[in-house]
Amino acid sequence: MHEAASEVLPGGVSASIRYNKSLGFPVYFERAYGSRVRGIDGREYLDLCMSHGAAVHGHGHEKIKKAMQHVLDLGILCSYETTYHTQLAKMIVDAIPCAEMVRFALSGTEGVKYMLRIAREYTGKTRILKFEGNFHGYDDYILFNYAQPVEERRFRDADETTLEPYAQSGGIPRDIANHVVVVPYNDQAAVERAFERNKDELAGVIVEPIAWNMGCVFPDSGFLAFLRDITAENGSLLLFDEILSGFRTGLSCAQGYYGVTPDLCTLGKALSGGLPLSVCAGKREIMECLRPKGSAEHSGTFMGHITGILAAIASLKLLSEPRHFEVTYSLGQKLHDGLAGILRRLGIRGCTQGVGDRFGIYFGLETPPRNYYEVGQYDSEMTSDFAREMFSRGVYMLDAHGPKPVHHGLSSAHSDRDIDTFLDAAEESLKKVVKRQAP
Repeated sequence: MHEAASEVLPGGVSASIRYNKSLGFPVYFERAYGSRVRGIDGREYLDLCMSHGAAVHGHGHEKIKKAMQHVLDLGILCSYETTYHTQLAKMIVDAIPCAEMVRFALSGTEGVKYMLRIAREYTGKTRILKFEGNFHGYDDYILFNYAQPVEERRFRDADETTLEPYAQSGGIPRDIANHVVVVPYNDQAAVERAFERNKDELAGVIVEPIAWNMGCVFPDSGFLAFLRDITAENGSLLLFDEILSGFRTGLSCAQGYYGVTPDLCTLGKALSGGLPLSVCAGKREIMECLRPKGSAEHSGTFMGHITGILAAIASLKLLSEPRHFEVTYSLGQKLHDGLAGILRRLGIRGCTQGVGDRFGIYFGLETPPRNYYEVGQYDSEMTSDFAREMFSRGVYMLDAHGPKPVHHGLSSAHSDRDIDTFLDAAEESLKKVVKRQAP
């Protein structure tokens, strides 16, 4: 299948991340249900990717499927405003601390792109401060320093606080790097120095409040509150990228969990339970920079497509059920505790970190990392070896096999028995990996 696909799709895939480097090929699936996916060879796998976090209710949840049937019954109202858009916007405004107004897009990349555009328009400034290792989608203006090889890191100043912008893709014009300032995550001193040097140019600071795109790295105590204060003091906006962190810690997302309210945020993935939708939300005065109220553009035929809108209404209702987060927290804790126990029993240097339904594994690290440089010290070869062994035992875990590990996760469709299956497979896989590594 990979050979056939490669004739018509570059690399045999429709998105680069779907090429599983630890296996040497992408896995082609034919069906998904609950906590499982089925390959074209008919083999079933316990899924620990879960659509990169989008399938928060599992694959093919009946209420999500019912919403899709409703879309068909409505005649697939593409590119029209409906009362459902207003209903969903009101649900988001009621749930998210920073949300006074909402605009819809399709992907996380789009949501971030429009958030940055709004920030530039509102402040009249052009540069954005971002953190090394934080990922914010694939737009040219922000595609920097999220997965740079650690040995290639370069600082642009003697005090080693600001990094040289590193474009993560070919085809990005060099002068775009002039519009981004990159500093290490969890480094208050670096942020302060960046503002000293760029105070009149920084439109905003964008951050993953929980950096799942480095596996799972938490902000230091007080770090997000510090960002809130320094942006307010300097006429910049605080921008939360909650595409991944949204609806993992509760309905109010990471901003509610940490008690820090940004000016703007993006939401996606879990919001619509596996259907394409993203959101840019924020304070009324700022959001009204968009046309037709203001002069910043946001439009497109598929913006807020009815499929994503109705799926998100169903998803938010499921997320609002009393036991949703109780279940996902319990499952996540069982997995973390079980995996930590396996690492101890087998004498493997490594740790795991997560909250709610998503987590990261760091082979080679004794304690959870707090920035990208520390993440980059993980054992990538052991990570790939582990992913291959898990795949052979019927557990699908994506491995990007690069300078940082990917995040993995569960859903409300997973069960205690699924966690037992995962832990049994993990112990057997790690025994095999350790045996191969022994001298």
